Amino acid sequence: MEDYGCYVGYPAVIGKNGVEYVHRLELTEEEKKLLDKSALMIAQKTKEGLL
Repeated sequence: MEDYGCYVGYPAVIGKNGVEYVHRLELTEEEKKLLDKSALMIAQKTKEGLL
């Protein structure tokens, strides 16, 4: 997802030209905070070469 600057598993429609549509989930504030925290960790670890 472009919001996070890294790959985060999220429901999407993939076609012959790549991602055609990302289905935005309606998350609670707590779920959004947890997703943000996970995405930040993934981005940091990817930059460090650990993922």
